[in-house]
Amino acid sequence: MEILVGMFVTGSVVVAGFRPGRKGVVAVMAEKVGNVTKTRYEQLVAEARELISQVARAQFSLGEKALEVEPMRPVGGSMPNGTDDLFTVEESLQLFADDIGVARATVEDWRWTASRWPEAKRKEGVSYTVHRILNAITVDEERWAAIEDVPFNQRTATLAQLAK
Repeated sequence: MEILVGMFVTGSVVVAGFRPGRKGVVAVMAEKVGNVTKTRYEQLVAEARELISQVARAQFSLGEKALEVEPMRPVGGSMPNGTDDLFTVEESLQLFADDIGVARATVEDWRWTASRWPEAKRKEGVSYTVHRILNAITVDEERWAAIEDVPFNQRTATLAQLAK
């Protein structure tokens, strides 16, 4: 339980537990966050963090499945364009996206991110979004080192948790 104590003067801004329009010293106990107790809030945060981890694992898994359908190839790869025998990369990924009910761009994003982050290099507790952002680092070793130094959230004492 957090107790905020201090002096305040009249005004229109609530600062650190102070209420506008009053003078004097006040103690405010933060027993609730929104409509839930502090304890329940902490439980919800823990559950939400686990769900975020599950979402990240699912996104990587979906990317791996898209890579199985269409492995990454050099630009201008060897796939024929629009023949009857084979699909182009775009056509294959569009079919896959349609069959699982998402946009092709989403499948392409999952596929690219999975290709840039082998399972052994992924960082548990760091969101998929952070991994995706770090895709911009072209040198593998630099990208993999960068995931070890993601921003620290001082308020929660955890690594930055960015959700997609």
